[in-house]
Amino acid sequence: MVAQLVAAAQTIVNCSAGGGVSPGKGLIMGVRGRRPVLTDTVIEKICEAYEIGASYRICAAYAGVSVASISNWLRQARELQERIESGERVKLTSYQRQLLKFLDKLTEAEANDAMNLLQVIDKAAARDPVWAEKRLMRRYPDMIIANRSETKIRVEEPIVIEWRTYDKGDDAPATSGTGENSEQ
Repeated sequence: MVAQLVAAAQTIVNCSAGGGVSPGKGLIMGVRGRRPVLTDTVIEKICEAYEIGASYRICAAYAGVSVASISNWLRQARELQERIESGERVKLTSYQRQLLKFLDKLTEAEANDAMNLLQVIDKAAARDPVWAEKRLMRRYPDMIIANRSETKIRVEEPIVIEWRTYDKGDDAPATSGTGENSEQ
């Protein structure tokens, strides 16, 4: 029994020192702990799906991970990035470097998705003024009043001016009135 414990201890020491174990012993050479889930392949698959507009649920299914994993990785990566940006000196582990890589690649995928959508809107705006107006409103929200009023004026003889001001999207007039010219 003591000999078996010594042999097991020697096997663990050899694995942790990178000395290796003969094949068939059940241990992988130089590897400890569980295998990493956030691999380059998983990052690539998540970002590939996200770039074409997939939800995190679909990204997770496509990459073979859970939505909770994606949420946890993003939370951990953002917290780590905040620590680094605040000036804290952090000696990064390989897992932390992978988290930051994931955040960087996902941010890039999000930007690429937005650019693709903006190109579609740009092409639509060239053909349809409604899309051009929507694009302007999004780009310059402080210059264009999105909830503007529209005024319609009707002139008849003798000069009677009737006006109704409609708030955008309403059928009933917000204000109305008449003005009659007494000169004939």
